[in-house]
Amino acid sequence: MYSNKNDFYKFIDLSLKMLLFKKSFNLKIINFRKNSNFLNFLILCSVKNRSHANFLFFFLIDKFKELGIINLNNSKPTGVNWLIIDFDFLTVHIFVNDYYLTYNLENFWFFGK
Repeated sequence: MYSNKNDFYKFIDLSLKMLLFKKSFNLKIINFRKNSNFLNFLILCSVKNRSHANFLFFFLIDKFKELGIINLNNSKPTGVNWLIIDFDFLTVHIFVNDYYLTYNLENFWFFGK
């Protein structure tokens, strides 16, 4: 469904709008298209607590499943502070706020823009 450049950006825009609508914060997007063979985009976001993280995890999976886009990672959250959703060309990392600040992943992947 999302095969050309414009479709990628529509999907990214929709992802960001949904994350903002559901009250996530510290949103960062990293473009890896020129630097990686296996990842195109990465979104990092924070939420206030584990319940919010679990809700957002299932909300995104359900909404994109309706569009025919599936989560490639079949693991389910089990009270963790860092959740990952893999939509193939886009990976979403959802952190409970303290963990986002601890890992500071946007600086870990220094080559992304």
